[in-house]
Amino acid sequence: MAYITEAEMLKFGIRKGELEDLTKPGDGDAETTAAEILEEAITNADDKINTYLRGVITELPLEVPPPVIKRASYDITLYYLYDRETSVDIPDKIKEKYDGTIKWLEAIATGKAQLPIDIPDTQIEGTIWAETTQAIFGKNSF
Repeated sequence: MAYITEAEMLKFGIRKGELEDLTKPGDGDAETTAAEILEEAITNADDKINTYLRGVITELPLEVPPPVIKRASYDITLYYLYDRETSVDIPDKIKEKYDGTIKWLEAIATGKAQLPIDIPDTQIEGTIWAETTQAIFGKNSF
């Protein structure tokens, strides 16, 4: 399941005409449709996001991605779409958003930032849980 859809990308602010230009098949894409180009960019963006989340969450992709993950997917997808267009330089705004998103994902991966979602304990990497009916710490024990 993709973290973002074409409709959500349009809601995030890309104009339909701009998206059509960025997904227009080029000379080497004769057999490829605009929808396939967009799908590939979204898949690549989501895969990149998952590489950072993999050390934090065990069950990926996220079934219900929070808005910040959707925004991250949008920023990375847009960067990838501009990057495939060789005749156009990637706008500074797109580069800055991409760089900021990658830094945020790095912070998630290193534990310096957290996702604003509840993650079941079974999905958190490296978590150990124990239950006991006896007191472990007491007056004469530590």
